[in-house]
Amino acid sequence: MDNPEPYRSTNVKFDDFELDLSRRRIYRGGDPVPLFAKAFDILEVLVSRNGEVVTKRELMDAVWPDQYVEEANLTVQVSAIRKALGEDRHSPKYLITIPGKGYRFAGQTEPPAAEIVVERSSTLVLSTETEVVSTNNRPLTSAGSVERSLGATIVTSRFGRKAAFAVILTSVLVLAIGAFFYRLPTAAPVNGGFKAKRFTRITNTGDVTAVAVSPDGNYVAFVRGTAAGNSLSLQQIGSGLVVEVVPASPGQFWGLTFSPDGKFVYYNLFLKGQSELALYRVRALGGKPEALANNVTGAVSFSPDGNSIAYIQPDAKRGVNHLMVADALGKNSRIVLSKPHPETFIFEGRSTSWSPDGRNIACIVNRFESGANYTSVVSINVDDGIETPLGSVRWHEISRVEWTKNGSAILVAGKRERTDTDQIWYMQSPFADAVRVTNDLNSYSSVGAANSGNMLVAIQSYSEHKLSVGFLEPRLDSLTELVSETNELQPIEWVADERIVFRSDKDGTTNLWSIKPDGTDRRQLTVDAGVDFRGFCITPDQKYIVFSSWRNGQANIWRVRYDRTEYTQLTDGPADAFPQCLADGRQIVFQRGIYSKPEICKVPVLGGEAERINVPRGKWPSLLSNDQGISYFRMSDDKWMIDITNPAKEKASTSFQVPQSLEGNRVRWSEDNSKMFFIGAEGTAGNIWVRDIITGGLTQVTDLKRQRISDFAFSPDRKRVAVISSVVTSDVIMVESDGR
Repeated sequence: MDNPEPYRSTNVKFDDFELDLSRRRIYRGGDPVPLFAKAFDILEVLVSRNGEVVTKRELMDAVWPDQYVEEANLTVQVSAIRKALGEDRHSPKYLITIPGKGYRFAGQTEPPAAEIVVERSSTLVLSTETEVVSTNNRPLTSAGSVERSLGATIVTSRFGRKAAFAVILTSVLVLAIGAFFYRLPTAAPVNGGFKAKRFTRITNTGDVTAVAVSPDGNYVAFVRGTAAGNSLSLQQIGSGLVVEVVPASPGQFWGLTFSPDGKFVYYNLFLKGQSELALYRVRALGGKPEALANNVTGAVSFSPDGNSIAYIQPDAKRGVNHLMVADALGKNSRIVLSKPHPETFIFEGRSTSWSPDGRNIACIVNRFESGANYTSVVSINVDDGIETPLGSVRWHEISRVEWTKNGSAILVAGKRERTDTDQIWYMQSPFADAVRVTNDLNSYSSVGAANSGNMLVAIQSYSEHKLSVGFLEPRLDSLTELVSETNELQPIEWVADERIVFRSDKDGTTNLWSIKPDGTDRRQLTVDAGVDFRGFCITPDQKYIVFSSWRNGQANIWRVRYDRTEYTQLTDGPADAFPQCLADGRQIVFQRGIYSKPEICKVPVLGGEAERINVPRGKWPSLLSNDQGISYFRMSDDKWMIDITNPAKEKASTSFQVPQSLEGNRVRWSEDNSKMFFIGAEGTAGNIWVRDIITGGLTQVTDLKRQRISDFAFSPDRKRVAVISSVVTSDVIMVESDGR
């Protein structure tokens, strides 16, 4: 009789980490640590062979069986593991790189590696990828790969290996036969679906902000954001030939669109310091840009015959957004349908698409219902304005919607859940559900399809966000990194107890965390709070944290004790955000109305009725130093202004136009309130600047070259500054389906 196998554990501990192999989760000190599936697979293999050198080939075969992928995939996942374990490649504790070979796990595990059992279902993936040159070594992965779960358990005991091998071998043969038929070209995608087969990177500059594909699929027009400004270029897909159509300028290009005949590229141009976009067009092969209309502020989509355009026009004064139709020159416009807040049209991004039959326009609607805030796609009849839902899919966010040329489906760029990254989705009639075209760590936007229906282009972006600290004097010439994550970390505050508070989704949902300025003692301050990026504040006595959250389904102001107890909803408006804790510790100033009719309000910290502050309609309130009042943004004569007021007097004492380079809405004030600090953007960089309120003079505080600062906060003694910065690498990719 064989000796019985020793007990094999499915939970592995090393230091304060614990790997739950059955649930495929990793914990640190009992708290979950986010880790993507492939990264977990790699860590699982390395831990199970603790102390051994595992070659790169072995890791890739184990994690991506029967699938060709680039080695860069492995590099990205190993980097994610290191971040999860709190180490970097220069001073590793657990993951040791063996140059030219692979990696070795060096942690002391309990139980030992010999007693670890790995049980999981294996998946064979058949995919085709195009190898392309990349400046950042990010992988291009195909989410349209054909996947078949084998359902076979990989067992480490000697008794089960032969049986498992037989099951796997049989399944491989079945898949091999299926692969033969899968690779046969077809005239059209199966069932009208878009099955991604090949991904190819079109650009390698890393600074693309907008893209459009010509109707025949032979050209892409794209916008580059450089230090000199933004430029518009045209590239022939087959040859790679690039022609600059519009030279770099300080303006921002939005809503890139080809005319249906492919002769013109339409775009919206946003000049800094102005409140609205103007519609332009330029010949695709070059020429002088032609200004068409200064009242077309949304990205346009064309009717099939090319004679009309559709776009969303916001009307902040009336609190509505209009679906507009005009001729191809932006003139003779008319309102098809107006939708008031809270259920209104989204006008950011490419938010309209004309159906191929010319009868309907697909639009994005942002819904603010009681207990439910979400985004959905609707169809509006061009003649009578009747609205019809396109399916029942609820989205967290959508940036692009486009009909396929045969009218049977809609392409969407967006995300279903708050913590997801933006992906490309395919909604086929009757639009009951959405199927992913992409599914990876990157974000996708500006999706557009060629007339053939077998090819689309999009912007693929990868971002890294950092929390860093630096000294202001004698000058801020270096920053020390404290935190680095793939998702946004703003907003940020520096509190009196020498801790920096920031937002992170490290535990799987957006919560507030704190850390010391030296990068130690990171703590979680909220649990399942759903903290929105639209601000939080901490009362002067550090008893309460007040934040904007969607935890009840709509944007409202919430309060929680600093010890993570007693979550209390303070407001119940349709859209409340950007809270500011006044120095008296008793009142909260906030913005009511996000997309329309914004107004500055206040509410007691301990709860009570919210009331409007008697100042002009405005948004993005910010506290002045030493309890001297607040500042806020407002629109005046089509220009953004900043007002400074004291809520007690309820009268603006100072008003000035925002600096042309200002980006975002974060402003901070000097101790005597004579200077305003803000984020100024130039090309690919975003830095902290300061404006003298009396003279209007501008001085640059930081000098980042490629990074963009999204938020910042000063230490209580004003000697240091904490900044949230990001590096975004974005390029045009082409996705091809079967049949091309």
